[in-house]
Amino acid sequence: MNETKNLETDMDNRSEILFLYDAKDCDPNGDPFTGEPRFDENTQKAMVSDVRLKRYIRDYIDEYKSDEGSDTGDKSKIVFYSSKGDIQTVGQRRESLSEIVDKDDPKDLLEKCIDIRLFGCVLAEEGNNIDLTGTAQFKNMNRSINKVELKPLQNTSVMKSGEEKTQGTIATNSQVPYALFSAIGYVNPKTAEINGTKQQDIYLMLEALWNKINLINTRSKAGQTSRLMLKINYSDGISKMSDIEKLVKVDSSKEQDYREFSEIEKTLDFTPLLKAIKKNTDKLDSIEYKIDETQDYENTLEFIDKLKDIDGVSIEKLGI
Repeated sequence: MNETKNLETDMDNRSEILFLYDAKDCDPNGDPFTGEPRFDENTQKAMVSDVRLKRYIRDYIDEYKSDEGSDTGDKSKIVFYSSKGDIQTVGQRRESLSEIVDKDDPKDLLEKCIDIRLFGCVLAEEGNNIDLTGTAQFKNMNRSINKVELKPLQNTSVMKSGEEKTQGTIATNSQVPYALFSAIGYVNPKTAEINGTKQQDIYLMLEALWNKINLINTRSKAGQTSRLMLKINYSDGISKMSDIEKLVKVDSSKEQDYREFSEIEKTLDFTPLLKAIKKNTDKLDSIEYKIDETQDYENTLEFIDKLKDIDGVSIEKLGI
């Protein structure tokens, strides 16, 4: 794709996203080959892929925020990789958007399609191949903080095969009894220059991730709740703290016994994360946070209070 660094962006500094959410009695991310929850047998941790997290974000924007069919608006929140309606190939999707998005202008694709600005794309078209890295990326596999023991379940389904005729089948699958996931995301300002990604795109992405986790009600995914989100903003475009997704820990003697967030929340240890933040205040500009306000989580609130006591870093509520 031709250089597009003249696209407008208001992002100068690098950010990282730390997102804690839990899953109870469900399959937070099925393996496409086995149909079972993604699971690391060596560490006994459940896993969720970046593709699953991006799908939550795309679906929420598509369902609640898209201006594709609107008669008003600037048409900047179209989801290109949409899962609404009939399944389309990339070529079919390009054609269905032809009256909105100029096929001969790659910049128009970026200006109109928020998921391409955020996550990039690879499109092979005659005389115009497009290969874009996303401004926002999530870790390829995001693991649970606690160890998990998968539980097999048997389900019965009955299908009508004709008038007065039914046929039943029994299927066995596994569910995660309880897992608290620590997902990590990265926001790159240099890529934002190429994609024209704006801060409002990032905040909409975070709103979508937080809300879709809470809203999803499919049989395999219902039972998930967003608990804590941090947007860690650095003072430049290159700094980072290593392995922040591993810096929130739980009592290792009880890892497989947790069945509720109220149980695991009491044992969450934010000390390693606080130490890392204090050690790197010279690299940090601000930290924005959001917590689940439907419950009173004393340990999490204490962590936020300790964050606010750190000198040199602005701590603010995440405006989503």
